[in-house]
Amino acid sequence: MPYVRTRGNQLAIVHGEREPGSGKVQQRILFTVYSKAEALEILGRGSSTGRSRFEDLLQGRFPELKFSWIKIDRDIEKNLAVLPERYEYDDARLDHRFRKDLCAFTRQLIQADPQELLPAAHLIQQQRHELEYLAELIHGRLKLRDQRPTEWNTDNPFCWRFALQGRVVPPDTEEHAAGFYERQEYEKAEAIFRLLIPAPRTGQNFVKIDRKKLHSLFRS
Repeated sequence: MPYVRTRGNQLAIVHGEREPGSGKVQQRILFTVYSKAEALEILGRGSSTGRSRFEDLLQGRFPELKFSWIKIDRDIEKNLAVLPERYEYDDARLDHRFRKDLCAFTRQLIQADPQELLPAAHLIQQQRHELEYLAELIHGRLKLRDQRPTEWNTDNPFCWRFALQGRVVPPDTEEHAAGFYERQEYEKAEAIFRLLIPAPRTGQNFVKIDRKKLHSLFRS
């Protein structure tokens, strides 16, 4: 069952999970509370909907877990003094994670130069469908980057919606993959889902998707 622990000048809601094979218990961080203002919002002392919104988002992100909200509230309350009054949430939940992953991928792509190394050419060839989809995705995101705020796309000051996005495949992504499948471009359809489905901890890069299962997915 998830619980709260201190982490420097932050509070983390964590869950103990056993590693396959070794049986060792590792703490998985489900959510990090960065400021006293955010903690008070979680406790229901900020906006009228803050408490219920947070519970719905966190439970929706981890539906397989059972949360004891009474205990979580008590532990947050007990450790309020650990937290700073305010925090720059753009850096903590938006810019930092995105920038870190973007830089890591960019470095990998720069190093995989097909003109310099034959293994790099083979690697690019193997991942060509994934890279083509990624190029389309980047182009589409850039086209839509100028947006006006609406009731549907805004987040709260703590960026909870962004931080606690679910693991459901977005409808437009599923429709994109379905389009490839309907045109019998199976490798491209599989490539999209290989990017989205995490591989098991076996050292493999991707999960191999059975085309019969893929077919049943789009028929359901």
